[in-house]
Amino acid sequence: MSDELRRALDDLVQGVAAEQDARARAGGGLPISRMTARARRGRVRRAALVSAITACAVLGAAAGGVAVATWDRPSPAPAGPPTRTAVPTPRPTPAPTTDAPTAPRTVLPTGDGSLPFGACGSLVASPTDPPAAPEVVLRLTTAPAAVPRGATVEVRTTLGSSGDIGVVGTGSGPRIVVARDGVVVAVADTYPAAARVDTVNFVYDDPQYPSSAIFVSHITPTVCDAPGAVAGAALPAGDYEVFALSKAWTTPRDELMGLVGDSGWTVQDVAEHLPLEHRSAVSDPVTLRIEPRDVDPATLPPVPTGPPSLEGAGSYSDAYSYPDPCTQAVTPNASEGVLTVAGPAGTVTAGDDVEIRTTYAGSGRLTLRRASDLRLVRDGEVVATTVVTFGREDIDHGTTVTAVAPTSVGRSCSDGATAEMDVPVPPGTYTAYPVTVVSPEGLVAPDGTDVLPRGWEGAAHELVGEPFTLVVP
Repeated sequence: MSDELRRALDDLVQGVAAEQDARARAGGGLPISRMTARARRGRVRRAALVSAITACAVLGAAAGGVAVATWDRPSPAPAGPPTRTAVPTPRPTPAPTTDAPTAPRTVLPTGDGSLPFGACGSLVASPTDPPAAPEVVLRLTTAPAAVPRGATVEVRTTLGSSGDIGVVGTGSGPRIVVARDGVVVAVADTYPAAARVDTVNFVYDDPQYPSSAIFVSHITPTVCDAPGAVAGAALPAGDYEVFALSKAWTTPRDELMGLVGDSGWTVQDVAEHLPLEHRSAVSDPVTLRIEPRDVDPATLPPVPTGPPSLEGAGSYSDAYSYPDPCTQAVTPNASEGVLTVAGPAGTVTAGDDVEIRTTYAGSGRLTLRRASDLRLVRDGEVVATTVVTFGREDIDHGTTVTAVAPTSVGRSCSDGATAEMDVPVPPGTYTAYPVTVVSPEGLVAPDGTDVLPRGWEGAAHELVGEPFTLVVP
């Protein structure tokens, strides 16, 4: 109940009580009729009053409610910068593209223990066929030790023998075998199939005149042909083992040395005179790393494909024997040619051996017999030469073979002829010319044509390189 209504009721009650008290004092009773009428009028008045007060209370409560609501609501924070709702930027729909073709994975041969070593897919641990002979010695070197995919590798093999066993080796050279994880994954002949020859080499370990067979060539290792393998593909990156494998025939050394000559023979020819036992020889492995990059074709040297010829190589002589070096001219040849020779540059002090390099730039396969020395010149005249170093190799395009010339001992020259042999070189300063006299013993074209049949010695060519200064203390 509101305060206004309570006060109105109290006033009404007090007023009736006061009137009744006055009448009682005056000696009168209660005026019932007037009391009833007055009460009726009071009820009407009270009802109206209550209605009015109630209406006021309702309005007051409503107003008070609005005030309370307004008072209790927290004041809004000061307006900040307008909030930006991040709208995701629509991504452009990529245009349909065609994926570049993925290079097929190179699949290498898997191991087959039933195959003899050297066959594609054979195991390194498998035996050879025919069996290997410990008296047959085969050495292998490769260069460089690491190459990109698809690059060529230079391989040098030397076939020798030990003890009193002589060896008849194939003139075509060994087979080059490349293995990975103990499985043969690539094989290559020393020379292309078209350049194979039927002639053989005589190899023996003689204390005075040892004989060996040396082959130098350039191959590109590719995956060999085996079930499931990608034949012809470049070897993938990784480390490999390279072996040389050669077929050979053994016979007593002294009897082999008794045969006249060592050129132009076939296995059948030798078998008519000596007992032969078919054997194999395997070299120790050499590590080759294939790098994870492809070879740049621009770095590959151009290989001539025309028929090989030694025409114009150095000064030509019809003589088949090596001429006296004291009588020969020492005019350097052109630096470019099918056969060139070079020595060191600058100044060399005697006592150190000098390397003489002979390089073949022709096509096909050349069997080369050579003799290298230094011609020592004063005032335009040959006054001494070093000891002659001999060699014989089968080589192909780009091959360089070397000879080591001692600088402290040689022969003296007088009046254009040899005066003394194996004498110390006199002290002094000399103009030294590297010289190689070559006699080709076989020249096979890339298509297999015998330009010069192997075993037939051609005329000599003398090659002279640019000079250097030799100081003999």
